[in-house]
Order: sequence, then C-alpha cells, then structure tokens
Amino acid sequence: MSKPNSDKFWLEPLLLQAFQKLYKNDSYLIEHGEEYFLPEENIDKTIGNKSYHVSERGIVFKFGVYLQEIANCDERLRNYDIDIEYNRKGNDQKKVGAENVCPDLIIHKRGHQEDNLLVIEFKPHWNDERSEDIKKLCGFIEPPYKYENALSVLIGISEPKLDWVSNKTKGKEGQKKLKARDGDNE
Repeated sequence: MSKPNSDKFWLEPLLLQAFQKLYKNDSYLIEHGEEYFLPEENIDKTIGNKSYHVSERGIVFKFGVYLQEIANCDERLRNYDIDIEYNRKGNDQKKVGAENVCPDLIIHKRGHQEDNLLVIEFKPHWNDERSEDIKKLCGFIEPPYKYENALSVLIGISEPKLDWVSNKTKGKEGQKKLKARDGDNE
C-alpha cells in the first residue's frame, strides 16, 4: 500500500465527517461550555455559584472516536493509529524545545517518526487563545517529528474553525472555516 498523499486537502472531508458526527451526537459537550450562574438552591459552597466547563479532553476523545470510525473505512488511513494526548517519541517523552508536550490528537504510526501524518491542537470556544498551540504545532512540523500536516481547531458553538499550520507560513496560511452541518456521512 502506498503512503497517503501529504496534501492536507484530502484530509479535510474526513475531518469534516468526524466534526459532523461530533456536533450532531455530542452537542452537549460543546454547548455547555458557557459559564452561567446556578440557582441559589444548587450552589455548592466549595465551588461557588458558577458552572464549570466540560473538559476539552472529553470533546477531543469523542472527535477521535468518530475519526477512528471514518479511518477504519478509508484505505489511506486504515493502517494509521489515532491517539489523543500521546506523549511518546519512541521511549522518550515528546518535547518541543525544552518543554514536554502532549498533542491533543495525532494520526501517526506508533514507534517511529517516519509516518507522522497529522497533529491537531483543539481549543473550545470558552478558551479561544491559540497562540501557544500554534507555536507547539510549528515545533511538530519540524524535525525530529516532521508531521506532514498540523491543524489548530477552535471548537465553536455551532461549527469548528480549522487553521492549517505550515512551516512556510507558521499559522498564517489562509484560514479555512469548515461547517459541521448535518450530513449524509453517518
């Protein structure tokens, strides 16, 4: 089997299918990130009267489940591993510069650096500061990791915003907003 085309645009429809499933089936995880005040009778004295967000990891996990389902049916991705919070580089810890890092989601082949296809960093709408994520992604497209594609995702309330990061533009490449609409790709 030949190596997948490194062109990021063949990945977009597959990612979009996973986002469609996420927004359709798990909108609760996304929509309940807004901070709101609880009624007096529900106030927990230890945390006050504010609600708290669903974990970003919970959203990334569900996205990963849907992406794995899609990958299992796609010849280009079938032999790749999809992992969340994967912090290994062989037997060592992943580092960008001197900092230990765990990318939110990666598509790769475990155990070596030759087939690192995609690294993704996610931010939910209630925490939309992505500058540190962009720096981290720039580190992942450089040696020793050499990911072919890097993506910063802002999980909006109704749709994701995807920003492809390249070593040429360092995150300033044309931003592409993909709509996660209900579709036929279930």
